[in-house]
Amino acid sequence: MHWAFDLMVAIGFFLLALGVWLLLAWWRTRRAGDGLLDRRASTLLLALVALAGPASVVALESGWSVTELGRQPWIVYGVMSVRDAVNPAPGLMTGLWLVLVVHAAMTVATVYVLRRLARGTAVPVAPQEADVRGYPVV
Repeated sequence: MHWAFDLMVAIGFFLLALGVWLLLAWWRTRRAGDGLLDRRASTLLLALVALAGPASVVALESGWSVTELGRQPWIVYGVMSVRDAVNPAPGLMTGLWLVLVVHAAMTVATVYVLRRLARGTAVPVAPQEADVRGYPVV
């Protein structure tokens, strides 16, 4: 359980540092005016950003493990009953259903957008003024 907590905190600080790095890179490129980052730094930044998604899921699962496994020894040794371990807060089921509905709606919207993009006409890599009229973004 201690390792799960350490992993959760380490990933949290990694994501925080990555956000600060991204903010500084954005600020530096805006200040320079050319919109370009150092190639090696931008490659590393993009690789770490790609790693951030799976790392956040690992942190989420580690946090869940800390919460659930931290509660179990009290139940096993008879200090706490299972009935007492359940969260008694009112409205938990309402919140659960709300989260499920929101995630279902976001899933449907994501699938719709991705299918529409997959069926759409390919936009040129560097669109010119004539291409903008030929490929309207809706």
